[in-house]
Amino acid sequence: MTNPSNKLPNSLGKQGGRCLYRASICGHESVRADAKRCRKCYIAYNRGPNHSGWRGRSLHKTDGHMRIRVAAGWEFEHRIVAEIALGRKLKTIEVVHHLNGIKTDNRNINLLICSKSYHHWLQGRYMDWAAKRLGPKLEREELK
Repeated sequence: MTNPSNKLPNSLGKQGGRCLYRASICGHESVRADAKRCRKCYIAYNRGPNHSGWRGRSLHKTDGHMRIRVAAGWEFEHRIVAEIALGRKLKTIEVVHHLNGIKTDNRNINLLICSKSYHHWLQGRYMDWAAKRLGPKLEREELK
């Protein structure tokens, strides 16, 4: 049931044959009579802590690393764990390597702090080991 006081004036009230209503919280036009926010305001509101799936951190979809929301923005969880273990900020030349290869496993025992060159060498050694162990049929790109 629609609320007549919530309905916009007729001059603004039609959009493609549908009636428009005023959203109760944001006050913008909405196609639903019971809407609290218009679509644009709902999308802006439904992010971060307001989202129903918010758990205080987010899984980065492109590379699988966990990120944590901090005051300056988002930071990788494994770098924060390593910094806490060291008692200082990591240098830009330092890389945190996951020993078991699982990027969401950020336990101290699974993290190795090393230089970029050593990390590159380590990744190459792992690729060679995996190719020998898993068979020559696998390509290097499949192991990444």
